[in-house]
Amino acid sequence: MAYTIAHPTTFILLGDRAWMSESEYTMKFWNDDVKTIYDPCPYGWRVPTKGNIDGISELPDTGLTDGAYNSTPYHGFGNPEAGYYRTSTQSAYPNAWSFCNDGRNLMDWETDTGYAIRPVKE
Repeated sequence: MAYTIAHPTTFILLGDRAWMSESEYTMKFWNDDVKTIYDPCPYGWRVPTKGNIDGISELPDTGLTDGAYNSTPYHGFGNPEAGYYRTSTQSAYPNAWSFCNDGRNLMDWETDTGYAIRPVKE
């Protein structure tokens, strides 16, 4: 975690489909119950939970970067084909719930994907 804070623009992949270890993952740096100091959103805003984003029908296209594709754009940021957004709701390691506006909507997806964040007001 210390390395990720010191290198915020570096795409980090620690192994098979994760950017942090399983023990770090269980610490819930982005928490559904309360905003933590690791939440990247500005004061008064936070990363949405699965419940906050469930039912949203459309968000702007953003693209993503996926570690499975060697950290190269996949549905790339420069030429997006869909909107991909991370939530703070974790599932089984190394996945978390995300939203995609390409018809899949909420999905349980690996944490090595570089998704956008659509902050919600606290």
